[in-house]
Amino acid sequence: INYSFDSRYLFTVTGRRDGSSVFGANTSKYGFFPSAAFGWNVSNESFMKNVSWVDNLKLRLSHGKSGNEAIDVYKTITTSNTNRFPFNGISTIGTGAGNLGNTNLLWETSIITNLGIDFSVLGGRISGTLDAYKTNTSDLLLERALPIITGYGNVFDNLGKTANRGVELTLNTRNIQNQDFKWESTVVFAANKNEIKELY
Repeated sequence: INYSFDSRYLFTVTGRRDGSSVFGANTSKYGFFPSAAFGWNVSNESFMKNVSWVDNLKLRLSHGKSGNEAIDVYKTITTSNTNRFPFNGISTIGTGAGNLGNTNLLWETSIITNLGIDFSVLGGRISGTLDAYKTNTSDLLLERALPIITGYGNVFDNLGKTANRGVELTLNTRNIQNQDFKWESTVVFAANKNEIKELY
């Protein structure tokens, strides 16, 4: 759903329901991932009409949930591997422990908040974006080590939480522009901090 009021206030609401067959038999295999965003075109406000050096100024705020299914198929199913070995002078086929399944495996989810500014000044000679974000991820899809005596070395599981936050700045400038010569530059700055908040 998108709504715009007077090209000043912008609203967006989305809702996704995704299903994936890679997840376990004991789960619904489905996840619901909503999000909402608000934009404010400050440069379209009446009090900005006399600010001639500002071409565009927009504030953005978004918050939502996303899902990750980054595992291969059949990882939730216990399988055997085929092995060929000699027995009594004959090549014989046998089976051994392969993948240990996890029927409770489900979506890895992230809650994301983003605050941003888009700007352009001095007739477009300087423009760019500034974004600050924070992401909290839970039910991480990771391989958990198992005692080898079980016959398996590891199993995929939902375990752990992480927190990720940072800031990104992109600055575009038109330094020289005439009929015969043009010089433009783009500067990008990014800083990020990722924390492990919980592990099994």
